[in-house]
Amino acid sequence: MLVSIIMPSYNSSKTLDDAIRSVQAQSYKLWELIIIDDQSLDQSFNIAKEHSLNDHRISVVRSDLNVGSGEARNIGINNSNGELIAFLDSDDLWLPNKLDVQVSMFNDKRVNFIC
Repeated sequence: MLVSIIMPSYNSSKTLDDAIRSVQAQSYKLWELIIIDDQSLDQSFNIAKEHSLNDHRISVVRSDLNVGSGEARNIGINNSNGELIAFLDSDDLWLPNKLDVQVSMFNDKRVNFIC
């Protein structure tokens, strides 16, 4: 089951690399990461783009205008291919088994929504 991870990013060059690496470190490997750069003024877009060149599961979308994190998430959803959607802020980190635990819950049909 493909998980689409939606990550809005605005001026997050100090934390973005670690957030992306926490996704890459997941024990569950069937994911795509969609980073939506919301017209960052720092190096965030370049950091995200570099990761996308080195990992085919990562894509970067740049919004035409600064739209805020809510609309950036909507842009990410509209560009997603997964059966499940997960949200990760660009200044947060995931433990390595996060997706494994949550996808297992869905597969066991014990839950319909996790937050």
